[in-house]
Amino acid sequence: MQDMALLVQASGETDRLCPVDQVNMAKEIAHMIVVDRCPTCSGVWLDGGELERLKGDVNEQAILAMSRGFGFP
Repeated sequence: MQDMALLVQASGETDRLCPVDQVNMAKEIAHMIVVDRCPTCSGVWLDGGELERLKGDVNEQAILAMSRGFGFP
């Protein structure tokens, strides 16, 4: 449900061209962040602050998993 709301919100953004092959990038959701991804080369474009949000979310999930007794290889 939240994914759909994010995509609707992002639909107003201008399309971005992939800097590698100049193809219109598609909008995808990763960890509740809308990212632009190239359908040709799979390159990903993040807006300002999104990398930090992704890293924070991944770190938070790792801490939760370890606190539940799951380890990482």
